[in-house]
Amino acid sequence: MIEIIYPVPEEFPDSRARFIQIINTCHALAKKGLNVNLITGIKRGYLIEDLYQFYNLESCENFKIINLPVLRKQKKYLKISWNGLFYLFFLKFLFKNIKKQNSVIFLRHVKLARFLLNFKKFFKIPMVFEVHEIFYLNAFNKKKQNYLKKIEESVYRNMDILVCISRKLKEFLINNLGVDEKKIYVVHDGVRKEWFEIEKDQKNSYICYTGSLYKWKGIDILISAMKYLPNEKLVIVGGGNRLNELKELVIKENLADKVIFTGYVPHSFIPKYLSKAKVAVLPNIAEGPSEFSSPLKLFEYMAAGIPIVASDLPVFREILKNNESAIFFEAGNAEALANGIKQILNSEDLVKKLINNAKKIAQNYTYEKRAVKIYEICLNLTNAE
Repeated sequence: MIEIIYPVPEEFPDSRARFIQIINTCHALAKKGLNVNLITGIKRGYLIEDLYQFYNLESCENFKIINLPVLRKQKKYLKISWNGLFYLFFLKFLFKNIKKQNSVIFLRHVKLARFLLNFKKFFKIPMVFEVHEIFYLNAFNKKKQNYLKKIEESVYRNMDILVCISRKLKEFLINNLGVDEKKIYVVHDGVRKEWFEIEKDQKNSYICYTGSLYKWKGIDILISAMKYLPNEKLVIVGGGNRLNELKELVIKENLADKVIFTGYVPHSFIPKYLSKAKVAVLPNIAEGPSEFSSPLKLFEYMAAGIPIVASDLPVFREILKNNESAIFFEAGNAEALANGIKQILNSEDLVKKLINNAKKIAQNYTYEKRAVKIYEICLNLTNAE
């Protein structure tokens, strides 16, 4: 039986997308029959059992969550973080517990991967790295950019296998970093089966966005689009550092009676908000991580049966088709976004077509389907039966 060792030098539980994706991927792999060890930190006050409840998961015999020390201290004016402590304890774990036969180390933290490459010849265990973005492209200065590029080139060229969450990422690795195409697989993100069963409640329905509030997510554009939608309300489900900044933007645009912020909401509560959504929006702007992003919300919107208006970006075109499974608009154009929303609001036939087509497509992007693809990759690496 294949054993997956998945080290994460951060602390669970956390409601951010990467934590949701990691634990759901691990759980699906375990349900598929692999032995999965999620090696991570656990926040003070939580037990391992609490993580299952936090993410609304059933316990699984093949899935073990192993707690290692993570140094993360947040003072009022000081943040202390040192990954070295986790790295050393993880090495100790490998020395004591590793079974070289049929084992795979699965990674998505680039600096941890670079560290572990130093011991690759010793452990002789295949390593898989899941690529979610190209970090050096978003560096603040040339020195940082060169530093990160050197790390990423080393990791991507020396891993046994790379799993990319979009075809755009695969193309970038081949064309810009000289990575061998034969060792790159594309496995998009996924959605849990329960999201297909969300019951709709269209009383007092609204336009909806769920998730983080980073600038590149395009929330500012979505807010501005509400100026062109006088009879509609927008509900933004999510919190973060920009929440107050966006609230100020709403006041500045005289939209306080049209835009509602929920603040932070546990991921398990999001279906309740989606049940009342008449339109769901992916308003990403054409810069930063948007070029490669495969957001969880895309698949959640599709599975929940909500008509989607999305920025016309290549990464969204990998999954969606304009006027068939979503309405595309020019990224960064608030009026075009509003017009896309109006298209949906003005046509019941279009709504039905978009929902039905998107739901069919989403069936191919469940965590169970994701686990099958990763299992096949690991099977080829280990020659396990």
